[in-house]
Amino acid sequence: LADLKTPATIIDNKAFATQVEKFCSGYRQHLAYETRELLGIAQHILSQRQIEELGDAMARRRGVKR
Repeated sequence: LADLKTPATIIDNKAFATQVEKFCSGYRQHLAYETRELLGIAQHILSQRQIEELGDAMARRRGVKR
């Protein structure tokens, strides 16, 4: 892992690429679960205004303009 501390070595480091792919795969699964399971539940429990406020808060945390 010492090689990962130098940006120039990250590009060619297969271990780093493997870890990035694992992270991305897990994150895609997480997003799919949220969309498939939690969004439907939220739509039954929360008001439209609450959902919008939640979306706004998520966007702010990520620096995304809505």
